[in-house]
Amino acid sequence: MLISKQIPFPLVHDLGILIALLPSDQYPPGGFEWTALNPFASIRRYEEGAIPITLEEVEISYKAALLVIDWAKNKVC
Repeated sequence: MLISKQIPFPLVHDLGILIALLPSDQYPPGGFEWTALNPFASIRRYEEGAIPITLEEVEISYKAALLVIDWAKNKVC
């Protein structure tokens, strides 16, 4: 989304920072709730090692990813 809007962005793992760069009417569904994923992008990945994950968490994550992909497709295309 940021690239399609030609909005420069820092190379960070913080979704809150990246979402905040969008115009407020362009926030993804769920808005800043996506920041709950931040620990998986950096702290958990680099400092705490492997993260045990359940099938239910995989399914929830998959559905969330599809939701954001559909949102982005509708905004970009």
